[in-house]
Amino acid sequence: MTSNTPNIDEAGVTDHLTDVAVVGSGLAGMVAAVDAARAGAAVTLIEARTAVGGRARSERHDGFVVNQGAHALYRTGAALPILADLGVRWTGRRPRVLGSGWLAGGRRSSMARLAPIGGTRGLAALVRAATSGREVERSRGRNMADWLAEQPERARPALWALIRTATYQADMDGSDAHAILTQFRRGARGVYYLDGGWQTLVDGLAKVVDAEGVRRLEAKASAVRPVDGRWAVDVPGGSVVASSVVLATGGPTDAERLLGDLSPTVSRWARVAEPVKASTLEVLLSAKPKRRPGAYAVDEPVYNVDAAATCRVAPDGGALVHCLFYEPDRHPDLDPRARMEAALDVWQPGWRDRVVDVVERKRMVVAHDRPRLAPAADLPSVVVPDLDGVFLAGDAITTHGLLADAAVSSGREAGRAAARHCAVRPQPDRATTG
Repeated sequence: MTSNTPNIDEAGVTDHLTDVAVVGSGLAGMVAAVDAARAGAAVTLIEARTAVGGRARSERHDGFVVNQGAHALYRTGAALPILADLGVRWTGRRPRVLGSGWLAGGRRSSMARLAPIGGTRGLAALVRAATSGREVERSRGRNMADWLAEQPERARPALWALIRTATYQADMDGSDAHAILTQFRRGARGVYYLDGGWQTLVDGLAKVVDAEGVRRLEAKASAVRPVDGRWAVDVPGGSVVASSVVLATGGPTDAERLLGDLSPTVSRWARVAEPVKASTLEVLLSAKPKRRPGAYAVDEPVYNVDAAATCRVAPDGGALVHCLFYEPDRHPDLDPRARMEAALDVWQPGWRDRVVDVVERKRMVVAHDRPRLAPAADLPSVVVPDLDGVFLAGDAITTHGLLADAAVSSGREAGRAAARHCAVRPQPDRATTG
């Protein structure tokens, strides 16, 4: 088992050989590192920041726990069983629906009212989209915008609002209806909000990484290049040479930055990738709001939810209202913060008098690409077909779901593939050089 302490010689040069080098220590990177190590490979995890976790990390503000990224762990998604298999423990609950409502035309209404969702026909369309496997299969190979156009007209705003909530996408043109509706069905089956935020998952995975003997190296990777039949990951002062490499630093543009023009496949993907972004406000309140837990706008891409109504992320008596405006770059005529605050004014009047702090993220990357219609051979995967021994992992690889499900499942697939690649290649001398 290799040491977790990076080898740095007197000149400050970091150089060593390993079986698998994993670049990036978000959820995808840590899962990849653990699975590769469990398969018997010597693994080095390279991370530019002092803390692991990427966008899954949480921050503490005055006793509140504020997530940097997504808030929900899907009950029937790919991530949950993989995390359980790795031994990552967490606690949390399914968010309350009772008390939630709709926002439309500057007014609030109970979710029990059918008018905002198109009456009984709208309700039937929502139920069918959320529960019917036949409806999902019927959408295979179709554009999401075309599928939505076939639904009852009065139901479309609410359908779009709830589908946005499950996928974080506000533009349905060109999106793969099968992937989007599959994710929507997962959301309809329930999610968990986590006590202590997503930092719980980050800390749990970091413990497993260390327990498996993964070598951690705090360094910013600047390039990945072939060298003597292996791959060198260049870092300040030296390089890590590996039989295989997993790039888990983000999306295709990040991979292309490291690979340069070595992979036409990655370069093509980088040209067409469309990251999903959101503007968010985390509103920290000293007292619980009158109406809980949240509201969904049907006439603009906005929602808010009090996470503290479900899980332990706020001091006793406090509230943490998560507000989100989907894909602000697609709505240049709107001020995202103003629209989120206006929605709060309608749903939680008086909230301004109880503010402890507001954490704003104007252009948060939710996912580095979106599922689109394309021949199966052209869809992104963990395997880089034109670079033997290079694998990808992250939320942009949506074979087994979106968001964290994509990151965790691709991390597992890439880590295992990288270890298998080492098994059929000559093993490097693990003696440290430098």
